[in-house]
Amino acid sequence: MNSLSSLSTICKPVIIKYAVMRELLNGMAGKIGIGALDQAMLSITNFIMGIVIIRCVSISDYGLYVFGISSVLLANGMQNALINTQMSIIAPQKNSIQKKLFCYHLAVGQYAMWLPLSGIGILTSWALLRSGVFTAHEMTMGVVVSIAIPAIFLREFYRSLLFVYLQPFKVLLLDILYIVIVFFIFLLFAYTFPLAIDILTFVAIGSASLIIGGAGLLRLFMSGALTTGGAGASGSFAECWINGRWALLGVAVTWAQRQSYVYMLLFMKGAENTAEVNAARLMLMPVGFLLMSYGRIFMPQWAHDRCSGRSEDIFRSAGKILKYLISAVSLYAAILLFSKNQLIARLFGRRYSGSCEYVLLWGLIFIAQAIRTNFSLVLQVFEKFRYISITNFFVMIATVSSCAVLIRLYNNTGSLLAMLFGESLLALLLWLPMGGLRR
Repeated sequence: MNSLSSLSTICKPVIIKYAVMRELLNGMAGKIGIGALDQAMLSITNFIMGIVIIRCVSISDYGLYVFGISSVLLANGMQNALINTQMSIIAPQKNSIQKKLFCYHLAVGQYAMWLPLSGIGILTSWALLRSGVFTAHEMTMGVVVSIAIPAIFLREFYRSLLFVYLQPFKVLLLDILYIVIVFFIFLLFAYTFPLAIDILTFVAIGSASLIIGGAGLLRLFMSGALTTGGAGASGSFAECWINGRWALLGVAVTWAQRQSYVYMLLFMKGAENTAEVNAARLMLMPVGFLLMSYGRIFMPQWAHDRCSGRSEDIFRSAGKILKYLISAVSLYAAILLFSKNQLIARLFGRRYSGSCEYVLLWGLIFIAQAIRTNFSLVLQVFEKFRYISITNFFVMIATVSSCAVLIRLYNNTGSLLAMLFGESLLALLLWLPMGGLRR
């Protein structure tokens, strides 16, 4: 009896500490901490890879890599609009069995769309080579990116699924493993084929995503976390399509708005100008990836809060997160401004010395993006996809039009001024309906 009492005395503090730790991880502060650590690791990974690519290839080839990344971002946006975001919002409204079946239908059925689109990308790249529009290097980039995207989708869906089940800590562990794998493959390629690393980077990302996403989803199938079944798949996609069509339109116009500077600079000034502007953007990407990804952590929780009638908790949480994001971006941009000349010269080389002048504008753009993203995520939770899409469409027209004019007037700087104008205008227009949601 005494031994049992002693064992209880020893174990009790451990149990209390474990319970406190679990509560902290499940709370908002814990989720913010996990999300920040997760995105910090992914951002540092992409930052280091970007620096290696810049140091290994020509400025024009780095410009080609930027276009490849732009294509991946568009594809990711399409998947998020039609599948991942809709799953995050709809799945919490279902019971356990319905949720498992719904997520299974999306996991498997989405490839009826993505694989044909990947095939179209491969054929288009080949046709452009045959017609003389693409060089062999550009054609290879198009083919590799087209093949890598379905594999990238596999990992992105698995991550989103874990967020639906409110397991951000598992996503953190998953991303640590992903970073180890992608770094190993990437550094191997950088050592053996440095002049082709702009293309081989997508081979590394696609391979690591296939390993992580494939193994993860297989584990969920075997554990019963996903219920297999063919009946009702069309109904699951029909649910996603109701708001997904508007989200897809929003993604298309947002991508056109945010990436217009890339293509405008390409056609009006050339690939080297695009590479120079994006080198400065790369310096701020450690906070940029945080802005693009934190919604996956909080949207499922906000969807649960809305279903439970706790709408005010959503606005309170979103407000706190926005303050943290603006503070982080401002502090990071300020540090870069004071050290930009030394950092860019040492990391990128003297070829990119002209990138220093764009750091301030990129900092302001990312602050505007933080505000715009925060408002957009809240509106998505309340299923205001139609409003978001229509607003994005008109802002896109204004941004693209101003980009063409401002590039002629101010060259590279004009492209960033157009982006800042577009992001600020969109943030303002997305803020307008927020008051009505709180009533």
